[in-house]
Amino acid sequence: DGLFAFSLFVMSPSTFVEGFEDPMTMATSKGFYDMVPTAQSIRVHWSDASAHYVLVGDLPPDHLDAVLEALPAPDEAGVFARLWRRLFG
Repeated sequence: DGLFAFSLFVMSPSTFVEGFEDPMTMATSKGFYDMVPTAQSIRVHWSDASAHYVLVGDLPPDHLDAVLEALPAPDEAGVFARLWRRLFG
């Protein structure tokens, strides 16, 4: 509708993604995401086996759900697997 905008960044699985040290957890029908909301925008991070994804934008919750539905689903790796991947790629 032109009122809201977002950018999607796709990075290799060995990339260390900063800025999500103390995120909120956002749950959708596809999985769990790390989210950092601010007064101006939201940042959402998730990973799958092939990449890290960071979405930055000013989407309201219903638009955000629709956008995330069209993108790759987050990995369901356990905490230790995610930590290992963040530390060692």
